[in-house]
Amino acid sequence: MTVDQAITAAAREWRRLGVPTRDRQTLAADLRLDLEAALADGVPADQLIDGDVTVFARRLVEESGVRHIPPRYGQIVATALAGAVVGALAGVLVVAGVYMILVRLFNLPGDFNAPAPLAAGIYYGGIGLIALAGAVIGVLLLLRHVPAIGRTAAAIAVLTPLCALVVVPLIMLFARATDYSTEIAIVLTEVALSIIGFAAATTMARRWSLTHRPES
Repeated sequence: MTVDQAITAAAREWRRLGVPTRDRQTLAADLRLDLEAALADGVPADQLIDGDVTVFARRLVEESGVRHIPPRYGQIVATALAGAVVGALAGVLVVAGVYMILVRLFNLPGDFNAPAPLAAGIYYGGIGLIALAGAVIGVLLLLRHVPAIGRTAAAIAVLTPLCALVVVPLIMLFARATDYSTEIAIVLTEVALSIIGFAAATTMARRWSLTHRPES
C-alpha cells in the first residue's frame, strides 16, 4: 500500500465517523508526515498501519482527541421511514378531505374528475409532501438529542425531492413495463424502490450534515 492509498482509505473512514473537514485535513497531513518518515527509515506503510487502515484511522481519531459525531445511519433512516409512513397515511386522509371540501365549496358534481395527469400529480404530490413532513418532524422529535440532527432533517427535506426526481420516473417506467400490473410482487417491488430511494436520500443527508457542518 502506498502513502496516498493509505491516506485516502483513512480519510474515507474519518468521513464515515463524522470528523470535521478541518480535522480530517490535519490528521491526513500528520499521517503523511509519519508515513513518509517511516518510509525514509525503510519501514513500509503496511507495517506502520499494522494491516488494517480503518482500525488505524479510528485509533488516530481517539488518540488525537478530535471531536466526531457517530453517524447513526440505521437509526436515522428507520426513524425517518416510520415518520414518512405515518405522514403518508395522514396524507391520504388530508387529500381526501380537501377534495371533499373543494367539491362542496365549488358545488362540483360528486363524480367530478380532473384530468388524469393533474389529478395524479395533486394526489401523489400532496401525499408525498405530507409524508416528507412526517419524516422530518419524526426525526426532529424522536432524535432531538442526536448531534447535528437539525442539519440532517433540513438536508432530508432538500435531498428527498431531488432523489424523487430520479426514483419516481424509474418506478413509472417499471410500472409501464409491467403494464401497470397490480400483482402483489409488482406492487411490492415498486414500494421497495420507493423505500430504497428514500433511505438513500436520508443517508446522503446525514452524511452531508456531518461532513459539511460548521467547524467549531
